[in-house]
Amino acid sequence: MPETNLPEASRPVGPSRRAVVVTAAAAGLAGSLATAGAARADDGGTVVLRSPELEVAVDTAFPRIVSYTDRESGAVIHGRAEPLTSLLVNGQTYTPEVTAAVGADRVEYELPLAEGVFIGAEIVVDGWTVTFRVTSVTDTEALRVGTLEIPGHNLVSVRSDQDTATVLAARVGLNKAVTADTTIRVTASTPDDAKPLGCAYIVAHTAELGVALENNSVYDTVSTAADTTWENGRFWRRVRQLADGTVELGISCGQWTYRAAGAPDTEPLPYATVILTRDRNDDGVIDWQDAAIALRDIMVEPPGADEQHLRVASHISYNFASRLPPNPPHSPTSSPHPTPVKHGSASPRPAPAPPPNSPSTPSPSPPWTTTTEPADGNSPGYAAAVQLRTSCPPLG
Repeated sequence: MPETNLPEASRPVGPSRRAVVVTAAAAGLAGSLATAGAARADDGGTVVLRSPELEVAVDTAFPRIVSYTDRESGAVIHGRAEPLTSLLVNGQTYTPEVTAAVGADRVEYELPLAEGVFIGAEIVVDGWTVTFRVTSVTDTEALRVGTLEIPGHNLVSVRSDQDTATVLAARVGLNKAVTADTTIRVTASTPDDAKPLGCAYIVAHTAELGVALENNSVYDTVSTAADTTWENGRFWRRVRQLADGTVELGISCGQWTYRAAGAPDTEPLPYATVILTRDRNDDGVIDWQDAAIALRDIMVEPPGADEQHLRVASHISYNFASRLPPNPPHSPTSSPHPTPVKHGSASPRPAPAPPPNSPSTPSPSPPWTTTTEPADGNSPGYAAAVQLRTSCPPLG
């Protein structure tokens, strides 16, 4: 699994996590709530965690984020509104009796799965970021914790009653004839998804806030999990209609592997980080570009990405794939593809100028000029260019 710059909790030694959490809840909760800026209780078993930038409503009965609120503007990004009670460990469903301890900027949980088997977790708010992470795993010979999943966790959701609610998902795709990018404008007429749909990267926005996610999700055996190859199961999105008729698109994480099958060693503890943002590129509009710029603050840098420009042969293909027409076409049934942005710049990348032609020869067709593109936006190189700019700037 990839290295992360998040602190990794060590395996617990001494008293069980349950003892620690229960003691903290009994002895320290009142004091924590009394401190300046501490979490405050809300209705329905939730508390509100605060940073200078955000108020985050969090469930105390299960590690679930209900909503995020910009403290200055009051703008909201949703999480999961309905209660959640179960998770999958090694593919089996467990419904733990969760214990929670509330602090000023976090809620700590203990999830008992079986005799002597516990998972410790927390939700922490820090500035514009909110992180869900597993802090400890205590298991036994009878039940070794291998994989962890929380279906329908919906760390982030946008809804049809939010202005310009849009989600952009990117899959890693090898077929240059089709785009691996999907833009979903969430409206009252957006149809439900029959099942969750996977992707490698995902961002979302409304007219008031942008949001991006990162995690260390890795499937232990991708051969048995459909649509998870090439890291395309890191995030799962699903459109559904809520009980009040509002249409919602929720984003959850894929499977985390703590101990691979047959392995004596364990992997880094699971986590997922959400970052919210206002207008990052000062263009007066909050859209996918602001969310993508915010993603750079939390994303795990692909190993070797900073040296890609030194690998001449492979970088040639990156460079040519990034040369796009100035206004990529779009499907009339979906929102327009936004103009791609050059890595490290807040302004749109201009179309490359063709080289001067020799006066004694006819004007050739430049090798980077694309032919007339299909109306659905499935042009060769478009998806690759958008994805590759996240890790490697074009030459020139």
